[in-house]
Amino acid sequence: MQFAPQTQILILNAAILAVAYLGIFPSLRDKTLARIMTVDLVVSVLAVGVAGALFWGRGLPFDMLLFSTNWAVFSIVTLMIMEAPLFYLFAKKHGISLTDEDRRRGRAAASGGDDVKSRLRELTRSEDGGVSVATARPVTARAPCRAARQR
Repeated sequence: MQFAPQTQILILNAAILAVAYLGIFPSLRDKTLARIMTVDLVVSVLAVGVAGALFWGRGLPFDMLLFSTNWAVFSIVTLMIMEAPLFYLFAKKHGISLTDEDRRRGRAAASGGDDVKSRLRELTRSEDGGVSVATARPVTARAPCRAARQR
């Protein structure tokens, strides 16, 4: 069964987006906007590359709603249209911010949490400008005392 060229690209885009949003993106450890955009760039290049392997040099017109175009523009535009609602739902589900706050959190996590330590210092700073003893060392989990272990 042979599909029309437009249908082939739409099926290709749908399959690649399904793999990305059901497999690759959920398995990312750090789900930040920058990380998702990086992986999405690779996924998009793959989609356009496969479409190019199928239709490059064939000179087929691809009809959009208002105009006719080539395979590359059709592939990119339809990929963006199909991906927009998927990205919105994924970002909403995983709490990914589209503002600068997401990038700051990503840098803080990558730097070992220095930003968290500085925020803790700000919260525990006394009114006279001194720093409480609690900020002198990081809080760590302690082993239960002997009485608790013997129960």
